[in-house]
Amino acid sequence: MTSENNTRTGAGTGPALPERRPVRSWQDAEHNAAAWMRYWGYADARAKPGGPDGGIDVRSARALGQVKYVAAAVGRPELQLLFGARGRLLDRQLLFFTGSSYAAPALQYALENDIALFVYGLDGSMEARNAPARRIMDRARAAESARAAEARAGSRGRRPVGQTRPVPGAA
Repeated sequence: MTSENNTRTGAGTGPALPERRPVRSWQDAEHNAAAWMRYWGYADARAKPGGPDGGIDVRSARALGQVKYVAAAVGRPELQLLFGARGRLLDRQLLFFTGSSYAAPALQYALENDIALFVYGLDGSMEARNAPARRIMDRARAAESARAAEARAGSRGRRPVGQTRPVPGAA
């Protein structure tokens, strides 16, 4: 499956958890990573499989992702390549995805350089492996909870706490 359209959305609610998709190839892994990035708030995240990628497999206006489809543990050199591939785009969050694990030097380098590390399952699931990755996942969960609370309040005809009704005629 190589479709980028695997993140469900509700009317005005933002993206829901990505649908589970089997990861059977490096292309699947890249599209899966892009779907998760969109769920995490990088709405324009797109995988561009095929051709030279310059070390970046998933691009967004606010983040760059590298995806590895290998059985070996990811080492520090792979993270250094991602860090270097960012170039002058210093405002972009770096995310690294693998289906295996990370070596201890890679974990330390990622922490020192705010690179979010994730491990994907062959069923399309995703796990955070360090603090920067957990922050990304926590922000997405908080946003989803806020959208759910707003939807519940709206269905009862009430506004969420902190919102006031507009005053007629006020500009």
